[in-house]
Amino acid sequence: MGIQKKLLLNIDKISVREPDAKKIVDDLLDHQESTVVVDPTILAGKDYFEPLVQEVKDEPYVLLYSLNGYSETEALAKKISKYFNLKLIELSGRRKPLIKKKHKAMYDAGPIDFISYIANASYVVTDSFHGSVFSLLFHKDILTVPHKSRGSRTKNLMLIVNLNDRLIDHFDKNVVNKEIDWNLVDKELNDEREKSLKFIKDFLNAENGKTI
Repeated sequence: MGIQKKLLLNIDKISVREPDAKKIVDDLLDHQESTVVVDPTILAGKDYFEPLVQEVKDEPYVLLYSLNGYSETEALAKKISKYFNLKLIELSGRRKPLIKKKHKAMYDAGPIDFISYIANASYVVTDSFHGSVFSLLFHKDILTVPHKSRGSRTKNLMLIVNLNDRLIDHFDKNVVNKEIDWNLVDKELNDEREKSLKFIKDFLNAENGKTI
């Protein structure tokens, strides 16, 4: 028995955040299955984060948040900025600049800055899972460039909310101008949130000896 399987068999309930992870874990288990739950940021929801949002004293802007440093992400953000004639602001995942940027770039943004700049943006272009999550929570037009090898969680998120056409690494006028059905997005996220809450509550009730 491998060490991973041995350790997993000692856990009563196992949750994972994406279907790919579920397959890996379930393949190691004999009779128990893991459960896919949402990321804690989705579990908390917009109501939790909204009070933290601060005013951003910038003209209307496109926000670029590139955690992976993809050239495609920046190029796409520049095209969106030019297309809508909006200022481009970047929140960088790097700790310091490698080259001088022509647009405004922030390398020391904290959590409040991160949330606030997304919440106040006119459009968001990102290759980050959490950049995508907060854009959805705050109803921001978004284009997401999926990670080249570890993008399954982001892809699954966008599929859940029926925005897989916005998983894109190039400019597409039809996608860019397409309106997002935010009622549908909210419903899908809420459904996933309720499933995750049920998993947590059921487990806690079982641990406390309550009838589920």
